Amino acid sequence: HFFCFSMYGQNLASLQKGWGGLGYSPDLTSHSELEKELFKEWSKEGKPDELWLLIAADSEAGKADYEIAKAKRQKMIKDLEKQLIRGRRNDSHLYRSQRYLKKHFLQTYDPFASYWDMFSSKRYNSAIATLLYSEVFTHFGIPHERWSNAVYSYIRVDPRGMDEYIDPLDKPED
Repeated sequence: HFFCFSMYGQNLASLQKGWGGLGYSPDLTSHSELEKELFKEWSKEGKPDELWLLIAADSEAGKADYEIAKAKRQKMIKDLEKQLIRGRRNDSHLYRSQRYLKKHFLQTYDPFASYWDMFSSKRYNSAIATLLYSEVFTHFGIPHERWSNAVYSYIRVDPRGMDEYIDPLDKPED
């Protein structure tokens, strides 16, 4: 169903045209109304909204859930911008980000949690927690890299040589 992650850079119309050129005309199927809407918007605009893409992966999430997640994400960035004052050390930024994310999004580990579950019930797994950390670090310009395999994910953060590893399942150190 959800091939969007691997086809991120292309628009839906060009993908359909490409498959048609090979003599194959796939029917687009979706598992939810939100995913149907995502496909429509993607075909018009050429690039899907990343948050919409992640929320649509949960077949139970709808447009209202997407709007809730979007508002919570915007609030998260505003709150962290207030906390992350210039002149503070990078390790302070990391610690404050970890504490905030644990308090507001990452409270109950669930290996089957979806991205929407972080926003609705504060359930998470290592992969989606790693995505959330990466989003925050990208927004604040903190150099990092994500690492994952089939069962686990973590982030290596290297602002100015700190070389910290963040395991999304660990509690932030005091």
